[in-house]
Amino acid sequence: METLIAKYQSHGEADTVKAVADFFQVLKKHQTRVILLDGNLGGGKTFFTQSLGKLLGVKSQINSPTFNIMKIYDIPAKSKLPWRSLAHVDAYRLDGFNDLSQIGLDEFLADAKSLLAIEWPKDLPKFLRKMKINFYHVFFKVLSKDERVIEVRANVFEK
Repeated sequence: METLIAKYQSHGEADTVKAVADFFQVLKKHQTRVILLDGNLGGGKTFFTQSLGKLLGVKSQINSPTFNIMKIYDIPAKSKLPWRSLAHVDAYRLDGFNDLSQIGLDEFLADAKSLLAIEWPKDLPKFLRKMKINFYHVFFKVLSKDERVIEVRANVFEK
């Protein structure tokens, strides 16, 4: 069951950066490694991941993984965070978990040092719940050109 843990009203990129910074504190505290990003085209999913990448210390430019499906970014050891890589996935053109497995997502799910940000997760929440994998589900609702509502929901299972 998803539990709403935060709701942000964003009137532009600066507000979204603040929302990501707030979410980052929760992420570090609970060390949940999977973040699902859901919303319409242009809703802010990639910008959210770019902002998160900066907080993680990623030096590379984070772009939409649309044509590559998955891009991997190094998180420097000096960051003193539990993760060493950020996998940014665009699951829009993938059909089910078999396709995700073929691109190596299952390996990243098994790797405690990988953080995953997955855009267009479709049926992935159902799979993650079945496997009892903790995740955050971030929803982006576009209200206008610059205005968004960002909701963060947690899915946490007893271990």
